[in-house]
Amino acid sequence: MIKNNKILNDGDHSNYCDDEMKKIINDTVTATIAKLKLSGLIRDQGLSAIQKTEQALKLYQTIKQNTNVEESEISKKFIGRIEKAMEILDDDPYRDVISMVYFDGMTREQVAECFDTTVTTISRHKTRLIQKLTPILFSDETIIELFS
Repeated sequence: MIKNNKILNDGDHSNYCDDEMKKIINDTVTATIAKLKLSGLIRDQGLSAIQKTEQALKLYQTIKQNTNVEESEISKKFIGRIEKAMEILDDDPYRDVISMVYFDGMTREQVAECFDTTVTTISRHKTRLIQKLTPILFSDETIIELFS
């Protein structure tokens, strides 16, 4: 078998297939759990609206990467809702904090380096931005629109 212009022997082929299969299974399970949570079939008890917003932002990339043309309308609405909510932050100089932390998986320390500021400042702005997004993502209207 040839992968990335390298010839793999039988043992390497087996390891490559195992790794690829594990990745496919992991991606499928993650996307399925996210969709079940969105549809209300799996509920996270006791989460505040802020925690739900953070969880939605964390799931955004996974759902976006694993949603194809045949996927459910709920996934498409979820992606659209996150993108629309993010638009309200367009004029905020710290908007990229959300993208860097939740979409790119960067730590607060890494983000602070990029902004040439302290971790405390990044934490404060992240919290402030999440507080702006929460009423948009988890208002009654949003919930009704998402599932209608």
